[in-house]
Amino acid sequence: MSSLINDNKKKSTEDEGSNSTNQMRTNCTKETTSNEATRQNLIAEIKESNEYIEKNVKQFKSKKVVCTSPSIVCKFCNKKFRSRKNHWAHVRTHSSEKSYTCHICGKQFVQGGSLYYHLKHVHDGVKNHTCDICGRSFAMKTAMEDHRRIHTGERPYVCHTCGKTFKTKASLYIHSKIHTDEFPHKCTYCAKKFRWRQQMLGHLTVHTGEKNHTCDVCGKGFGVKNDLTRHKRVHSEDKPYTCQKCGISFGQKRYLKSHERLKLGTCGYSQSELRDLCKNRIEFD
Repeated sequence: MSSLINDNKKKSTEDEGSNSTNQMRTNCTKETTSNEATRQNLIAEIKESNEYIEKNVKQFKSKKVVCTSPSIVCKFCNKKFRSRKNHWAHVRTHSSEKSYTCHICGKQFVQGGSLYYHLKHVHDGVKNHTCDICGRSFAMKTAMEDHRRIHTGERPYVCHTCGKTFKTKASLYIHSKIHTDEFPHKCTYCAKKFRWRQQMLGHLTVHTGEKNHTCDVCGKGFGVKNDLTRHKRVHSEDKPYTCQKCGISFGQKRYLKSHERLKLGTCGYSQSELRDLCKNRIEFD
């Protein structure tokens, strides 16, 4: 009888151990299944997001196609291209993949050309391309050519929607967004939306009060770097905006526009704005 009781206790203990082991296995299986499902979902999301780019890589490698008119359209922004090579380079700007890393500061870029420009312009300080009109130097030839058009007034880039012309390709691209209803950049503090990221960043300083860009001459602070750049012309003789009719130059584009409206006799500006214009002329004269 004693032996039978001991055998039953032993069997009961074994059953309890077996049940405990089975429960652990079940929990482990559930956890593994959950992790595997999460992993598979991530893989599916990554595969779906990269599918379009991978498809274009194969097309680009398979054959070289050059069109006489821009017929290759970007799926994300509807921008058109003549060649698959340029189209592919552009498509990568829409992805989060940044394959090119600066070995000096670690900043990453989508395109190799952007990294090259960054190295030359930011770290090397090499500016071999000089404007033959004002003597200002640039790291890239294209940047110098864009700058030179400020002096010549040449506007080779035309908006096919409204006919407005621009001195630089970048300006045309920025302008083209006006003809869309897309406002992808949202303020994290309020409900305002913006077409351009830089515009949104400038707006953020209204909420934060940050003025990280300081004039090294007078100490005045600005929330946006472009505002500091415009301000610094007050302290210099740099007057890149020239009236094509009378030859008078201005440090800021808005003063040139005011001057042109005055010349045309259609100025609707207030007296205070006119005083600002005259003050600007006096400072530079």
